[in-house]
Amino acid sequence: MTTIKIYAAGAISNTTFEGSTHWYEELIDILPHEYRLLRPMRGKEFIKSFVMDDQNIRTLDRTDRYLTHIEAESASDRMVMIRDAWDLQRCDAVFMNLLETPDKVSIGCMMELGLAYAYRKPVVLVASANDITGVSVHPMVNHTIVARATTLYDGAQFLMSLFCDDL
Repeated sequence: MTTIKIYAAGAISNTTFEGSTHWYEELIDILPHEYRLLRPMRGKEFIKSFVMDDQNIRTLDRTDRYLTHIEAESASDRMVMIRDAWDLQRCDAVFMNLLETPDKVSIGCMMELGLAYAYRKPVVLVASANDITGVSVHPMVNHTIVARATTLYDGAQFLMSLFCDDL
């Protein structure tokens, strides 16, 4: 059985590690076992004790722990862009979850959306029906996605329909 690689895009700035990753497990539970998530936050568990702000600057928590050189490099702007672009090139589709930030546009997600479009990857967008930013209904966003949903479950159903072999 072929593995289907799904890039899991979602807001990261202005959130915690848990805040930007908790939905991964829910999506994994919905998708069949042949689906594998490419998660932008994989290997970055060290960020759990830090907060990410608009500039992706890691700030110290109460433990005064500093990032090691390897941690700092793997979380650097350059490496984030390189790895995300590489993951987007090698994935089969993109699952973009904007449910976590209904009141703010995620610049990183919009970059990922543009790269996915350039790489000809289908994108399933999940956003609140009450998206006050308007980003999920922007004409350019509409042109780059193959499906829109308001729940992770419905988005997963759209995603699976892309790879369905049934006639």
